[in-house]
Amino acid sequence: MKISLSQFMAFTARTTTAAKMKQVLKIKNNDYTFAGDYWMGLRNRLHQVLQGKMTFTQLEQYANSVEEDRGKRKNYISSTSKLKAFFNHQEFTYFDAPKSQWIPKDQSIIIKTSPEFGLEMNDVKYLIKVFYRVKKKDEQLTKRNIGSSLVLMDNSHYSSRPVGSIPAILNLQTNKLVTINDIKKSSHEILNGDIAMFKALWEVV
Repeated sequence: MKISLSQFMAFTARTTTAAKMKQVLKIKNNDYTFAGDYWMGLRNRLHQVLQGKMTFTQLEQYANSVEEDRGKRKNYISSTSKLKAFFNHQEFTYFDAPKSQWIPKDQSIIIKTSPEFGLEMNDVKYLIKVFYRVKKKDEQLTKRNIGSSLVLMDNSHYSSRPVGSIPAILNLQTNKLVTINDIKKSSHEILNGDIAMFKALWEVV
């Protein structure tokens, strides 16, 4: 089976077994298309902003112009506001992030873990993934389940990982950047449990 880091994060963020089962079924039956990628428009334009090819004002204008589909305009506006609030307080240099994937020894699953972009801040290079998802009643992204995903990123095979680079996840639900250095050592055991549960649910849904 092959899944993305975003899909794995959505799975670990689910707070009940029933919700996790529902998420696994959604992933299993998912036929990804560019046209159906809810956040692609915002992700692509954020890259342009971070590279200095576009301003946050222009990004806000774009967010206000998207079609009102499944609350898309409202969610784009909200996420753009959070992104602007976070990055306006940072000094950074953009760099392209390398491709990466995580495969366990038994090769039973492949998780595409490529960061969305790299940023150098305060002489430290961060490999960043943004968690864009709209908050749901049965979903909560905490340091516990973020930790599981960060361990994945840190132990992935990279096409070319910058020396000393640090995996990080920008959680737009809290507007905080959580890095591999912020999580507990127990996250490795939690990852093993999350992977085992995902594979077990995959077999029964």
